[in-house]
Amino acid sequence: MKNIIVLLLALSSTITFAQTINGSIKDNNNQAISFAQIENLTNGKYTESDLTGQFTIEATENDSLEITAIGYEAKIIAASNNLNIQLQEGSNLLNTIIVSASKKKESRADAPIAISSVNNEQIKDTKAQTIDQIINQTPGVLMVDLGQEQHMMAIRQPISTKGLFLYLEDGIPIRTTGIFNHNALLEINMANTEKIEIIRGPSSSIYGTEAIGGAINFISKRPTQDLTAGVELTDNTLGYDRVDFYASNTFKDKLGIRISGYHADLDSKIKEYGDFEKTAISLQADYLINAKSKIKLSTSFVDYLSEMSGSIDSTKFYDKDYDSPQTFTYREAVSLRTSASFDTYWNDKAHSTATLYFRENKMAQNPSYRVKDDYKPWSGSGNPNLAHGEENENHFNSYGLSLQHNHKIDQLKATLTGGLSAEISPADYMAEYITINKDGDKYVSYELSDSLLADYDVNISNIASYLQGSFKAHKNVNIVAGARFDYFEYNFTNGLDSNAYSGVLDSKSTFSHFSPKLGLTWNVVKDNGIYVNVSQGFLPPSVGSLYRGTKVPDLKPSYFNNYEVGGWINLLKNKLRVELGLYQLEGK
Repeated sequence: MKNIIVLLLALSSTITFAQTINGSIKDNNNQAISFAQIENLTNGKYTESDLTGQFTIEATENDSLEITAIGYEAKIIAASNNLNIQLQEGSNLLNTIIVSASKKKESRADAPIAISSVNNEQIKDTKAQTIDQIINQTPGVLMVDLGQEQHMMAIRQPISTKGLFLYLEDGIPIRTTGIFNHNALLEINMANTEKIEIIRGPSSSIYGTEAIGGAINFISKRPTQDLTAGVELTDNTLGYDRVDFYASNTFKDKLGIRISGYHADLDSKIKEYGDFEKTAISLQADYLINAKSKIKLSTSFVDYLSEMSGSIDSTKFYDKDYDSPQTFTYREAVSLRTSASFDTYWNDKAHSTATLYFRENKMAQNPSYRVKDDYKPWSGSGNPNLAHGEENENHFNSYGLSLQHNHKIDQLKATLTGGLSAEISPADYMAEYITINKDGDKYVSYELSDSLLADYDVNISNIASYLQGSFKAHKNVNIVAGARFDYFEYNFTNGLDSNAYSGVLDSKSTFSHFSPKLGLTWNVVKDNGIYVNVSQGFLPPSVGSLYRGTKVPDLKPSYFNNYEVGGWINLLKNKLRVELGLYQLEGK
């Protein structure tokens, strides 16, 4: 009998020791913090919070628990049941957490690339009217404002309108490859942007084409846990008026909904024929299926119309005479992007995402840069009262699927990220020749002719796969290697005959490319490190360069090899951050 009692006491003691406690982790905005790490410092047990911020861990009361999460200040507390833990965002950590380098949340110290971010706090403090006022805070980046939210870009490339930069919204390209994209950022809803991440240099191994000079990823705001709403009015002496609005809430801890947008109107007080009007609206819904799976639906709509003033000579510029020679040129853009993604966390090591997306985009314009005088002063020929140009319209739809899986391999201290994507984008383009009447230096009116410069349909398809792995060779050393293969097919159908200005015969063009990447980071001391990388970026020929003329040129994809070494240093208790980079970019 005594032995039985002793055994029961031992079992009772064991059960008491092995009890579990529950808790939840949220930030200072009452948002659940997913995948925070909870470690029992007393018994060494470890767990992570789920999508709802909930966790269960083996502990007894008054055990010491350490809670850490990327981007938040660590906290040590005494264990008790039904814990409600709130973590504070680390102000010195806001720009060291990134998602764009590998399409998953990670520390800047693990990414061997030149990457910077602008967080929501900086965006709000800037009170920017245009995106360039935000992006130009980043070293090594120059976005040139051409007026009315139109722009040129310079990231490791001379200032130009070339398609050497990839623009993304939540990791998905804003426009399809092969279509002229330099003004794509006018289709961004700035009122719905939580964070902007900027990769300097090639990143085709993970994102594919156009990521040569760099890639800019606009990360959208999430629905808030509690009901919030607001309206903000902007007015200035330059003639710019804007109304921003938002409303957000989560219902029954399951369904989060956010709507935000703005309407901007410029009646320019300094530049003649420089007005524009833009409406941007974004809608997002997040539905929590269970603690491991969620669905996200998002839609963004932009309607943009702008006058397009022409160039002035240097004399007028220095005299501050901004009278426009143009009186009718314009640019109109209407874009719709919508996506549905399904995320599931199989366990604390495996995460999969499937995303379906759709784009519809129309760009119509009477471009000032196509206006040419008939009169030729060097020969004295032509009518000085006449000019010519074109009115054109480009339209495309995109239907895409993206699959990605992340897997941790603890035995190898490694993480693998693999993905597949497929996209079909039927597009059409038409350009009409116009004759223009002049009055002195002014282009005052135009007439459509019966002559079509271009009228074609093209179906663009792209299939791609990528694989990237990171390996912790040492607790402070991370090695990253990856590669991506892309295959493109353009099916071109001309609506004009072979005698036309764009008389290319119906044809099919195919392009493929393999883009590798290899890099290493070494976190030498806390918050200070160096990196090296070798990467490649590529770009297939655009539709406009292939099919505007009478013969399809024999063009190959452009590609750029990048060799780089750099580092980051935090000084004055992380109040001063210095980033250094030395690179060689060779293009062909």
